[in-house]
Amino acid sequence: MSILYITGRNGHLQRGLGEYLNRLTGSFSGISLDPVFLRQPFNEQVARIQSAIESPTDYKLVANSYGGYLLLHALIDRTKIEHDVLLLSPVLGKAISLESMSFSRPPGANRLLEALEQGRIAKPRYIEIHTGEVDHSCCPLLAAKFAEGIPADRLELIPGQGHRIDRPIVQGIIDDFISRG
Repeated sequence: MSILYITGRNGHLQRGLGEYLNRLTGSFSGISLDPVFLRQPFNEQVARIQSAIESPTDYKLVANSYGGYLLLHALIDRTKIEHDVLLLSPVLGKAISLESMSFSRPPGANRLLEALEQGRIAKPRYIEIHTGEVDHSCCPLLAAKFAEGIPADRLELIPGQGHRIDRPIVQGIIDDFISRG
């Protein structure tokens, strides 16, 4: 079994979740959203993800945080992709946190929401979305809207968890996803 992993912002394939995924399989690859990658224009970032997911090789695709956001953009106006997809705490658009007094609006947020509402996001063979119920970067209500609109095969809002889901929970999600079919 092969895994393609798209990290979150400033993530690395050799550390954290990437290291864990690499230990699970002999065939692991991915894209690190490191500072060099993030300096590219947004459209080039999306094109790089599109190129990576067009591989005819069967693999499971895991995308974390901003990596999930880029993946969803890469699926706009595409044909169905024959891969199983796991989105962990995906950034899905605008996010406001009164607690931390923060606001984020990633590039293309309106385009992604419009594509969802118009049914233009390609449905992967299988897709799961997992996010914390108190995630300020991935609004749980927006996650539910995406899960309904794509439609996702599974949506889990994890009680008591924020954007950085506890490691044992993430490992359990990954293990269940990898062992599925």
